[in-house]
Amino acid sequence: MKNYRKKSNNFRRVSTVVSEKTGLPVDVLDGYPQIKLYCGRELIIEGRCRISEYTPETVRAVCRRVKITVSGRALTVKLMDEQALVVCGVIQSVSFEE
Repeated sequence: MKNYRKKSNNFRRVSTVVSEKTGLPVDVLDGYPQIKLYCGRELIIEGRCRISEYTPETVRAVCRRVKITVSGRALTVKLMDEQALVVCGVIQSVSFEE
């Protein structure tokens, strides 16, 4: 049985091709969360997340491939649903681990 596939050394990921054709960012297509920070007082993580640690000084969330740690003072979770996680308080740092 013959293999009719073209042999190509310039392999491109599907998300890259779709991104070029639709204009959507590659990180959105790969499942990475979108993060918005407003004035150091509110952080919005768009995408499916679950909270792994929650204290007034630290909120840790796991969003598919990324672990996000928010550090600060008087942190509260204002909203958590299937589409977003909203953390409010005095946000001093945000760190990522893949």
